[in-house]
Amino acid sequence: MTDATDHTPAIPTALSDPLLNHGVGFTEAEREALGLTGRRPTAVLTLEQQAESAYRQLQAQGDGLAKNVCLVQLYDRNETLYFRILRDHLAELLCIVYEPTVGEAIKRYSTSTVARAASSCPSTGLPASCDFVRYQ
Repeated sequence: MTDATDHTPAIPTALSDPLLNHGVGFTEAEREALGLTGRRPTAVLTLEQQAESAYRQLQAQGDGLAKNVCLVQLYDRNETLYFRILRDHLAELLCIVYEPTVGEAIKRYSTSTVARAASSCPSTGLPASCDFVRYQ
């Protein structure tokens, strides 16, 4: 019988801490050392590749509010990638992460899918993926 304190946590810190999370950027050696083997897709992508993919997903969002939610979720998961996307597209995204989109998000929060998801999923506060966030 194993001691209850001698097990791999359900979600390793390297994945749950947005400052440490590299998404699919962890090398094979890092995955092995951090107990992430099998917890990430097998591909290892550079920060540049991850940023291109995340930016394409962001562009697929319907409006500024949906893009804001997507970016907030990214920030909560992987701060390095969040700031890389902002750095690469600052002129375009500044109005998404600041005014006027944030003001609109505050006004519409109570009627949004995000508010309903936050109240029904208090442990995370937001849906796991920005792909299905839609505003009424």
